[in-house]
Amino acid sequence: MIDQDFLKHLEWQLSEALLVTIKGYWCDGILGPEWAEDYRPEHVAKSRRITLRAWLDEGRTKGGNSSQKLYKLVVHLGAVSLNSYLSKNELGSHLPAITLISLDVEKRIIEAQLP
Repeated sequence: MIDQDFLKHLEWQLSEALLVTIKGYWCDGILGPEWAEDYRPEHVAKSRRITLRAWLDEGRTKGGNSSQKLYKLVVHLGAVSLNSYLSKNELGSHLPAITLISLDVEKRIIEAQLP
């Protein structure tokens, strides 16, 4: 289930993963799915992913201010998280840690893998 607890917990996990892999970047908020089909159980069961949007702060540039940009966030669900989602259980604080993350700054796409 996608609720505020899930989005907040995912934001913290994404920030932690970014700090480890890409210095200076962190997540400053996640928006729910833009389109209903992105989170319908039958769609998620086939695609094994949820598409969200995340605000990333790209850090301060020399002599400048920090900049925030909106990125497409593709959350790939592994067996545990997919089963929880399809069972309509709350993912929030029970969300497993992100196991893999990739960031394409030019296309503004983040891909994250949950177990």
